[in-house]
Amino acid sequence: MPTYSAQDLERIAAAIGKDVVHVLQYEKRFEAAAMWFRWNREGSKIKRTAPSTIKNRMEQIANAARRLLWQLEVFNYRNATDGPGDFALLEALASAEDGSEDEVVRATA
Repeated sequence: MPTYSAQDLERIAAAIGKDVVHVLQYEKRFEAAAMWFRWNREGSKIKRTAPSTIKNRMEQIANAARRLLWQLEVFNYRNATDGPGDFALLEALASAEDGSEDEVVRATA
């Protein structure tokens, strides 16, 4: 059941001085914001992470992955499935405790 009726969206359009058609383009975003508000209001047992925080964390993970590939001398991510470019580095990683060449190649894929 939607939070905002057609009449509510018309009132929003009138309040911001836009045509209803322009507001209807963002109807799903209004619904998402309303759901977010309901879930995070005072007394809610579910505490959700803000989308901006999730985006920042995803960017940090992506940057860390890029730095790891760069350290492994995989300069093009499309070559990551082949494992590290330097065979000596591959041997060193595989010689780690419980390591094997297949596991290293899978981990860097």
